[in-house]
Amino acid sequence: MSVGYGLECEEGEVDLGWGDCNDFNSNHTDGCMSSGCYSIEGTTFIFFYESTGNLLQGEISPNIGELVNLTLVRLDDINQLTGVIPSEIGNLTNLQYLTLENNQLTGVIPLEVGNLTNLEYLKLTNNQVSGDIPSGIWNLTNLRYLYLGGNQLTGEIPSEIENLTSLVDLKLGNNQLTGEIPIELWSMNQNSLNFFDLSNNQLTGGIPDEIENSIFIFSFYLNDNQLSGIIPENTCQINFIGPYSDQFKFENNNFCPPYPECLVNQEPFTDENENGIWDEGEPFVDTNNNGIYEQNYVGNQDISECIDYQLGDVNIDGQIDNIDIVLGVNIILGIIEPSNEQIELIDYNQDNENNIFDILKIVDYVLNN
Repeated sequence: MSVGYGLECEEGEVDLGWGDCNDFNSNHTDGCMSSGCYSIEGTTFIFFYESTGNLLQGEISPNIGELVNLTLVRLDDINQLTGVIPSEIGNLTNLQYLTLENNQLTGVIPLEVGNLTNLEYLKLTNNQVSGDIPSGIWNLTNLRYLYLGGNQLTGEIPSEIENLTSLVDLKLGNNQLTGEIPIELWSMNQNSLNFFDLSNNQLTGGIPDEIENSIFIFSFYLNDNQLSGIIPENTCQINFIGPYSDQFKFENNNFCPPYPECLVNQEPFTDENENGIWDEGEPFVDTNNNGIYEQNYVGNQDISECIDYQLGDVNIDGQIDNIDIVLGVNIILGIIEPSNEQIELIDYNQDNENNIFDILKIVDYVLNN
């Protein structure tokens, strides 16, 4: 049943509470009727943003759920919408594009969003939405762009994220998400994922070896979390694509050294303005011939909880002995799958390879100590 806001709507029309739709730029919808209401059958899009010259204030009416032929709702950028996202939004099962970015919306993301199985764009960035991300979102297999950053969302990112097989761009930064990054996320670029932003949350755990499954990706942001452990050496094997090839961020976490060489080797540059940092346009030595200035991507890390690993201590028990030799041999023979730390610790001669020469060095150390 429609909520009344003052307009006298005809049968088959609905009042969205924003006043007479004829008072807005005519290109904001295809369903504005002479009564000032919206046609239930004829309205397939509504958008209010900068280029339309319109400004919205107030709340999103639950009446919007009656416009069942909507495929696009865009209410972002210059709007000042408040209140909650009505659960009736879940009635819009033809919806492909829903963006409510840069408003002042509060409350939770309604569970009914999970009904929008045709949705390709869901953008709620920079509001004040809180609570967990509804589980139904992880079943929206047509979703290509999921932007939920800049809110107050909590909870964990579930392994079911792998169900989003069409996802291209994921932005969950600047929230209060906790838990570990699901392993499944690192393999999603084999479907379509090009970029993800998990920065400025409260994520813990480490980066798994599965990062090697992200061999082709635009970029990812992990900065400003509570991530720990070792950054895998195979990070350097990722082929970052096109203009985004310098966009990956690890700073302000708890990652322990040693760090992959590709992340800490700053290319030489001419500091023309003598400010100590490279600025756009300053000459630099393009050591890897990729046309992009490479800087130190590790940034500041809290290493106060890091263990001072010793080369050869393969089982990380604080001493180098016969157990390390046996474990090292089994790893080299492929009998045991090593951790990132063990790969680093077996490489006793520091040639970036794990082989019999490393074992011989460890044997020599044990015999002479």
